This record gives sequence, structure tokens and C-alpha cells, in this order.
Amino acid sequence: MHITENDKEERVIRLLDLDRFIKAYSPSITIVDKISYPLVIAAEGNKRIGICFTDVRLNPNAPHWHVSEGHHDSLRQSLTNKLPEELWLVMVCEKAVDPELLKALDLAGSPLKSFNQVFLLDFHNCAVHKL
Repeated sequence: MHITENDKEERVIRLLDLDRFIKAYSPSITIVDKISYPLVIAAEGNKRIGICFTDVRLNPNAPHWHVSEGHHDSLRQSLTNKLPEELWLVMVCEKAVDPELLKALDLAGSPLKSFNQVFLLDFHNCAVHKL
């Protein structure tokens, strides 16, 4: 299987996202299965968790979220043989996040409601906000 330079770069970015998320949210989280983009199978205590990462852009002038295209299809394919007890989504934002902006996000009517937990990883400040 040939891996392109773009694929290699994406994997490195996801490893960095995973490292920052675990350090900022809960260092007790352990990886229990290989990392298969976009899903990582992890454990927190005895609970098996599927952690999915996606990039997000927040617009301070019009609070809303935007998730990378094609994300949900690749997630469904990744879950075919892996059944975690919970499914978490970590939306990674590269720029500093204003906590007031987070309050304006309405996730209730979004496709994100199918996740057990949704987090925003402020990559710049290495901070995790539970939404």
C-alpha cells in the first residue's frame, strides 16, 4: 500500500492532536488499538472509547461550527469492526478559542448529537473544552 506525503502529514497531525488531547483532558486515557484514521480506540478505566478527530473552524463574527467534508463517511467505515462503548468527537481548532464563542455554538440540532461526548481541543493553548 502506497502512502502519499499528504497521508503521512495527516497522520502526524492526528498523532499530535491525540497527544495534546490526552495530556489536556485525561492522562489516564490509554490507546488500546492501532490508530486508524479517523478513529482511535482508547480506554479510560474499563470503558472502551472510540475517539474521532476532525478539524474545525470557528468564525468569531458568526458563531457556528464547520467540520471537515467527508468526515462522517470515513468514520462509519472505521467503525465497521470496532465497537467502542462510547464515541467521542474531538474538534480541533488551531487558533485560540474565546470561551464566550463556545457558549454561542448550538450543537443540539447538529449531526454531532450522535456522539456521547463532544470536545473542542484548543490546540494553541493545549486546552480541552467539553461541549
